[in-house]
Amino acid sequence: NDLGLQGIKMFYPSKDNIHVGHLSQLSEKASMYMLEELIQTTGANSQGIYAVDNMPEHNFSTSPVVTILPGYMTNREEDVLLKTKAYQLKLAEGLKNGINLYFESLENR
Repeated sequence: NDLGLQGIKMFYPSKDNIHVGHLSQLSEKASMYMLEELIQTTGANSQGIYAVDNMPEHNFSTSPVVTILPGYMTNREEDVLLKTKAYQLKLAEGLKNGINLYFESLENR
């Protein structure tokens, strides 16, 4: 538990995931759009996007899937921030914008 960690991190299933590897490329694309918009909307630090195979909640998805870590509760300032309605609304706005951009990118291919 590094008390200094802060920022937003995204996870998506890797191409080697035996259950949803076929969704990896689109999931990665969705996570890229969402993280970019979350960072822009909240001003938070980017902790990156990671392909993982250890998140069972991904394994039963039938569409692109991501998991968002919107901040670190081990970081006192971020923990307080995450509890505020204003920051929660910024997170929601960033997610909405990222999801919209993701779907727009699918329409334009």
